[in-house]
Parts: sequence; C-alpha cells; structure tokens
Amino acid sequence: MNCFCLKAVLTLCLILAIFEITNASEELQRNLHLAKRLWRNSPQNLERRESKYSEKRNENEPLSIKPANKNGTKELWRNWE
Repeated sequence: MNCFCLKAVLTLCLILAIFEITNASEELQRNLHLAKRLWRNSPQNLERRESKYSEKRNENEPLSIKPANKNGTKELWRNWE
C-alpha cells in the first residue's frame, strides 16, 4: 500500500509539473508576442519599414500620363491600378 501511495504522489507531481511547463510556455509565448509587437511599432522601425516600402512602391509602379485638367495641362502620375 505504501508503494501505491508513492506512485500516486509521483504521478500527481508529474502531472502538475507538465501543467506548469505548459502554462509557462503559453505565458512565454504571450510575452514574446507582446515584445515583438512593441518592437515592430517602435518609431525607428516604423520609419525604416515605411521608407523600405515606399522605395519598392516607387520602383515597381510605372508612370503614366494623367488626362488633361480643366486648365488643359497634363501631369505624370503613378498608376495605382
């Protein structure tokens, strides 16, 4: 009977340890996700990302001629289609 109680206690400890590890990993993932969001939204990173995408946008979009305005002038504009 003593051996049975010892096995039960060890099994319970193992289950609790696994439960604690899984909860800790969820909390760790939550904290990592929060840190990643904060890093992505930092002012320096936003400026870097914005300039990178604007450079790509400028390279990939062909210029086309806009139809004449009311005053008869034509302008170059980016084709957004």
